Amino acid sequence: DAEETSQLLQGQRFMVLDIVAGWAWGYCAHDCYNGHVRLDELGEPAGDTPAAAPGDPVEAALARLGTPYVWGARGGAGIDCSGLVQTSFARAGHALPRDSDQQEACGEPASAPKRGDLMFFPGHVAIATAPDEVVHASQDKGAVVVEPLAELVARKGEPTSIRRLA
Repeated sequence: DAEETSQLLQGQRFMVLDIVAGWAWGYCAHDCYNGHVRLDELGEPAGDTPAAAPGDPVEAALARLGTPYVWGARGGAGIDCSGLVQTSFARAGHALPRDSDQQEACGEPASAPKRGDLMFFPGHVAIATAPDEVVHASQDKGAVVVEPLAELVARKGEPTSIRRLA
């Protein structure tokens, strides 16, 4: 009966700590996010997962334009804001935590956004595509969108912080 708060992606290792009544309790080896997974949905490890190639996290996020917003999702049929950030940066070789409040502790503070910076708002994170534009999984818009920063600020307020990873 619990709410889904994150999604284990196919091919990611799940470290099982306990099994009760058909459910495995453990954590994702990628980001240490813990939770329950139905035992029948787990399989044997298929070897090491491929390493991410260096790339542009902005391009990885833009490739997800139109993906529906789904709370707790990280890919497939939907994605949430911190899931978009985590998976986009992972494709570029940067490991980030799962949730936006944890992501906000990464990188260095920046005073003005530039392409690739993370912009944080209460309960939300977006990726700057330019100083005046962001890509993000928007609950308000129902999908991954690109929009002017001014429109996002009008809805969410000023960013609580801007973080630069590289």
